[in-house]
Order: sequence, then C-alpha cells, then structure tokens
Amino acid sequence: MRVGTIDGVVDGEGRYVPCGGLRPDAHLFVGGKSHDWIGLEGERVFAGLAMKEDYWSEESLERFRVFVAEETELAKDRRSNE
Repeated sequence: MRVGTIDGVVDGEGRYVPCGGLRPDAHLFVGGKSHDWIGLEGERVFAGLAMKEDYWSEESLERFRVFVAEETELAKDRRSNE
C-alpha cells in the first residue's frame, strides 16, 4: 500500500483526498542492490514482500482494520442496492 492511501480526508463532495507528507513504514522489494541514491540508511528494508504485521505499528494496523471493515460494509450496501 502506498503511503497516504488511507491517510487522507473526504472533501465536501465526498471524494477522498490523500494528504501525503508521510514516510513509509518499510521499503519492500529492495533486493540486494545498492540503493544509496535513495537514502534508505536507518529505514526498515525488505528484499521482497513482508507481512504488514511485521513492521506496521499497532495504531496503523487498527486504522487499517477500521478501513477494511468500513469498505466491506459499503460493498455490502452497494450489492444490496443493485
């Protein structure tokens, strides 16, 4: 998930607006290559895919659980209105 995907606001017309300005919790799929030009020193780096529970804070995990629950409910509502 990209930084800012679920960290935004809904504008007056009901559209999601990402706020940005956040740093990622980890960098995935970095592999064994040198990435000195990106500046990943001191960052959590994984060669491939990693489970979010391995590097997300509990606050981030809870925010994601709430987001998924709300989206699931909205999808149910949309299906029932078809």
